[in-house]
Amino acid sequence: MLACGLVPAPLVADDAVRLSMDTPYLELSATESGDEVRWLSVFVTVSNQTDKEIRIPPNAWQLRDARGTHGPAPFTEAFTTQYDLVDDDERVALEAFQLREVTVKPGKQERVGLFFQPLAFDLRRPDLNLTLAIDKQQLATIDLAQLAGDSLLLTSRRIGPARAIGLLKIDGELNSLNATGLVRELNKLSDDERVLRFVIELNAETRVADNGVMAWLRQVATQTGLSELSNDRFPQLSSDILAVHLTESPSADDKNSSFDRLQAEHYDNVHPNPEAAIEAAVIPLCERLPRETLLAELRTGETVSRQVVLRYCGERLVDDDLPTILGFLTSEHESLRLASLETLRHFETPSAVAALTAAAASKDEETAIAALSAMTTSRYGRVRNQLLELLNSSDMTLRQRATRALAQHPQPDWAPRILELAGDADAEIRRSALIGLIALGHPQLNELLRDGLKSNDDAIRQLSLRYLMSSHDSENERLAIDAVLKQLETSPPSRAVTLFLKRVRDRRVTPQVRRWLNSETPRVRRRVVQIMLAAGEPSVLDELAREYASLGATEQTEILNALYNASSKDFWNLAPQSLHSKRGRLLEVTAELLRRDGSDRAVSLLSDSLNDETLAASKRALPVCQTLAAIATPAARGVLIKHVKDGPPTLKAASTAALQQLYARSPAVRYVFQGTQLLNPMNPRYNPTLARLHFNLAVETDPDHPESRIARADITLKAVDPSQEELQAAREDLRAATRLDPSSSNALTCLGLTEVRLGAIESGIRIVEDQRERFNDDSLYHYNTACIYGRAIESLEARLKLQSPPSEALQKTIEKYRAQAVRDLRQSIETGLDEHNRNWMRDDPDLETIRQSPEFEKLFEDEIVLPPIPAELN
Repeated sequence: MLACGLVPAPLVADDAVRLSMDTPYLELSATESGDEVRWLSVFVTVSNQTDKEIRIPPNAWQLRDARGTHGPAPFTEAFTTQYDLVDDDERVALEAFQLREVTVKPGKQERVGLFFQPLAFDLRRPDLNLTLAIDKQQLATIDLAQLAGDSLLLTSRRIGPARAIGLLKIDGELNSLNATGLVRELNKLSDDERVLRFVIELNAETRVADNGVMAWLRQVATQTGLSELSNDRFPQLSSDILAVHLTESPSADDKNSSFDRLQAEHYDNVHPNPEAAIEAAVIPLCERLPRETLLAELRTGETVSRQVVLRYCGERLVDDDLPTILGFLTSEHESLRLASLETLRHFETPSAVAALTAAAASKDEETAIAALSAMTTSRYGRVRNQLLELLNSSDMTLRQRATRALAQHPQPDWAPRILELAGDADAEIRRSALIGLIALGHPQLNELLRDGLKSNDDAIRQLSLRYLMSSHDSENERLAIDAVLKQLETSPPSRAVTLFLKRVRDRRVTPQVRRWLNSETPRVRRRVVQIMLAAGEPSVLDELAREYASLGATEQTEILNALYNASSKDFWNLAPQSLHSKRGRLLEVTAELLRRDGSDRAVSLLSDSLNDETLAASKRALPVCQTLAAIATPAARGVLIKHVKDGPPTLKAASTAALQQLYARSPAVRYVFQGTQLLNPMNPRYNPTLARLHFNLAVETDPDHPESRIARADITLKAVDPSQEELQAAREDLRAATRLDPSSSNALTCLGLTEVRLGAIESGIRIVEDQRERFNDDSLYHYNTACIYGRAIESLEARLKLQSPPSEALQKTIEKYRAQAVRDLRQSIETGLDEHNRNWMRDDPDLETIRQSPEFEKLFEDEIVLPPIPAELN
């Protein structure tokens, strides 16, 4: 019989089984010995076009690389704890790629995750072929690198002056496998066509399945041309390349974390859109290329490149080029029209001045502002004099726009004219002029701002107040406070006013802002609380504590923080109701303040909150339990242990998770890890004696760390012939472990096994049977329980040999135990026992008496029923 369960006859015709792949993830990892291993995870979809069911065991897959052929690999901790990837925009833990058999029904398809390591992979010329073969019949083969390359949907072309820029656009999926194709195209254009500047465009359709690829691309954009890139996951770019600009569309960047998006704003050469990236790539060429080349680009180039050349090469053009520039004033592209106006500031010929003057009077605001900005920044007196004429125009709109342009580009020699405009009859002109004088730091500025506080124009009053508040001049500050106090009589504090009052801490503001404390607008209430707390009026804390219940969650968190920092008794009065709040942020802040306190009183409050059935049954129990874990005193640990044993399901889960966090922070952890490494048979430093010394040190370091005690006891249980004294010491360790971590099926079953090996058979079996319902879905529990029955049978059979005649009741007990052990082994398999431990069943000394059962071998004949695949992998 074949292992896959298929008949030996030819299974399928050509192309009846088809393979496709997605989300390949190629990575380089360091092993425990320090060696580097390249590995690949990939999802493969099998389409069955036959009329037969196909059962595919793990060994049916073969991956060929430059070194040879590899089957799917099992995981080690080095891989499972460090990496995860993105599949359909959902993060998938690498542990999801478990070895498993797949059944594909006729006309259906199934998706399976495969993991291969170690690989020999040439980053420059990838060669990875995946084959599906059953019973030596090859059903299908795919070239992973080719498929990944096809999914890239990469197009490239040359743009810009002298076509010196390579524009590469990715419309498909970019991943760690096909990134090689992107680099190959970059290097080809660089080596063969001497293109040294590039723009890589990611658009809304681009899918980046690996955040590491995104980080690498940003590294490429930031460092290329400045320093040598170092990234072992990806091939090297040609050293001749001078610059790479990356454009990330909002849709593409949404696939990355908010942290990455924040960082992207600070990366050099990473741009929000293609236009910005192309502009950044073209600008250096405007300084380096011959004028004739730039003019050629103006005549025949693409719109985005032409408008950049227009903006940045104006100083290199001469009067003879003016007709070309003026021609763009009638272009159908707005960007070219505006760019040509910007360039005209470099000319003083009558035609250029006339063009700017006409554009300044345009009804189109953008055109007018562009022309006026060019005139304000021109170095030519003729152009600047023309602007002065426009400031005297009878057209009020033109005068307003001209003044606004002056304010946006203020120059010291314009200061007298701007000062005149600050007294203009038109309020908008006065506002613009005032902004310009602020930017120039005019000597009369303080006087103007103080006068502005008395203006009939509200916008000027607010502008003056805003800048007086930012001043650290004592007289300005006094005037600003007086103005704010008057303003608070009729309007609530703005954000700027709040920041100012928090800085000056003037107690006179408390009565004025108090009137806005019950505002219906949450942000107003928040600002009022912040101002009152900052002002430092002694009675404020008592007043806010009384108002606490009527305020919103944000204000309550501010008040709680202040009460805690002031060591107020009101904090302890308000904390209990805050812990019961359905406002998640308020609960978290309260829990954090109690964590900082860390006293028995804080633990008592947290413990009392968990007695609330509503809170205990909700996700709000988790932050409370995590706070207890962070406090980590014996009292806090005791509360968690209590709920792990007897809490309702949600609270039990939260307490269990928090308790594991508490123990994970123990200083004993590193000693347990070191000892466990010494027990690995594959470790050349394998040394159980030294491992026991590490576990002894772990228990001495933290006697209340359950894993330390379990590890030390486990060495005794695995010894060939431990003494009674050693077993009794293991019993004490395990009793402590089960008390410290009631969720540990390992501690419980090891204790049961120790009792049996000490001769207390009934006690050992009762320990695990009393808890069977709690661990019904735990494969380790069922496996270890079978071991307990195996050792119990060993002891009972020894008694049986001493009896004459043998006890029939004892014989029945032995058979009952053996049958239960086989049932537990089967349930262990059905609840997820892996292939390695399933094979260990044949050698495990604890199961020696169970292997005598005829049912034992059937465990290896039957199909392993694995837990369902997580929904995100289907």
